[in-house]
Amino acid sequence: FLLALFYDLQSPSDDGSCISWSSETSCLSRKSLLDSSQTYCMCSSTHTDDSLTTYACSYQENESTVREVLSIAILVSIVTALFLRPTECLFELIKSPRADSQKVQASYVNIGRRMSNVTRRVSVAAMNVTH
Repeated sequence: FLLALFYDLQSPSDDGSCISWSSETSCLSRKSLLDSSQTYCMCSSTHTDDSLTTYACSYQENESTVREVLSIAILVSIVTALFLRPTECLFELIKSPRADSQKVQASYVNIGRRMSNVTRRVSVAAMNVTH
């Protein structure tokens, strides 16, 4: 999920905004979030007159760079670490013993003590009978 989200933020689809830019600086002003060397639009000059240069701005498909992949890997690691610890604590809380199970364990301890007391009394009685 996080990989898809970050890749979509890094390389969004064409929203049609590039066509509205008329100058080279405005066309190239929108940068990629994770790699500032990549622009969202690309600019090409069209010559209509010798003295006037106009620019056509169009959407540019971004290619994955090493910097982008490393940035996304680091972001996924950080977000995962931030959510992992509270989730582990929540599961520890959920799996903690309930009051009923503690009562059952306490009754097993009491039964064990009674059995050991009965065994001791039987052994003392057996020793008394043989002497």
